[in-house]
Amino acid sequence: MGFIELATSPLPVVLAIFGGIAVLLAMIGSVEGNIVIKITPGRQRVLFAIGMVFIAAGLALYLLPKVINPEPLPAATPDPVPTTAPAENTPEATPTPVHTITDTSRIPPPVPEILVLFEDDFGSGLKPEWQGNRNSWRVLNQQATSISCGVISVGSLEWNNYVLSFTFELPTATDGNVQVLFAAHDPQNSWVAALLTEGENGAVSLLKRADSGVTWPPGVTTQRNGLFGARQSSQFTLQVEGSMVRLSINDQEAYNVDLADDLSGAIGLRACPKSLSWIDDLKVVLLPE
Repeated sequence: MGFIELATSPLPVVLAIFGGIAVLLAMIGSVEGNIVIKITPGRQRVLFAIGMVFIAAGLALYLLPKVINPEPLPAATPDPVPTTAPAENTPEATPTPVHTITDTSRIPPPVPEILVLFEDDFGSGLKPEWQGNRNSWRVLNQQATSISCGVISVGSLEWNNYVLSFTFELPTATDGNVQVLFAAHDPQNSWVAALLTEGENGAVSLLKRADSGVTWPPGVTTQRNGLFGARQSSQFTLQVEGSMVRLSINDQEAYNVDLADDLSGAIGLRACPKSLSWIDDLKVVLLPE
């Protein structure tokens, strides 16, 4: 039995009680009653000593376990710590790797700046840059149409390496055609892209107009048919680069030919004979170098 079990058992109390009785008897000397106990002085001293030993033994058995294993002090209750909701398991963002191009041959070239030489949407009449017989043309419903066979032109003798584009609409064959002048030095000396209709079908041809008359150089003698229809809005695109000409109608190529000629000059418009041909959204853009 360990010290803790002895301290909690009745033995220390019993020892203390017996020791107390022995001391009490030693101090009284005799007990009278039904039973008479007489104790001599010598025995009184022995009995007192035995009683004290019993009392001491009882106290020792009771107190010694408490000295050896003292009861722990109650632990201080810590202040409540506010609980924080656990953070959601949010996936960390993965940084996008930066790819550095070390091979300069793989670096794309810069996008060239588009330089517009001239444009006219005919929203408020003919622009003042148009030269020539301005009275032969008028603007109706924000579109240009001719009222006689006069020529209007814009640009300079240095114009080359450009793209001329516009939308147009032609009537049937009996009502007229549109002549687009380019590389023009004057109304009688220029290259011409002639737009005309044959019944309901449209056609285009290239020719050179000079003081000596009209000529069709080799390679452009054939008229291109079926590229647009009468009374239908169509797109005209002419690219001039050096002596090369690329002409398309509604994104269909009609000519791509070297005219072996100096194609520098202004551009112009002639529509004859009636005012039933329409021009709109004309633009001249310089080709990038």
